[in-house]
Amino acid sequence: MKNDDIKALALANGFKLKPQPDGDDDLNQYVYEFAACVADLAAEVKAEEREKEVAGLLQKIDDLGRQWDGCSADVTRLQTRVKRLEHQLKVCALALQMASDQSAQDNPILSQQTAQAAIEARGLLK
Repeated sequence: MKNDDIKALALANGFKLKPQPDGDDDLNQYVYEFAACVADLAAEVKAEEREKEVAGLLQKIDDLGRQWDGCSADVTRLQTRVKRLEHQLKVCALALQMASDQSAQDNPILSQQTAQAAIEARGLLK
């Protein structure tokens, strides 16, 4: 903060100019020194507030990263489940096709294969 700014602020808040050793009227030197100390303190407080704000933002980023990791693991589990369900669907479709073929041909070997596919399909769907 410049001395002219300090002087204007001080005069606006009731400070008075005093005769100085050089003959000019001005604020006493300690007023400028005090104002500089207050400005420095305000800058330190603002820096501390910014540090706290940055720390809070970093914590939020870290929390979001953990949430993302959890979502990623959920996606992997869901992809595995979808693949398993796709396999089960193929087995069921095969069992239905075999049952349809069995009806058409009334073949005892095919009947055994149909039963086996149905058992496998039931086991996979559990």
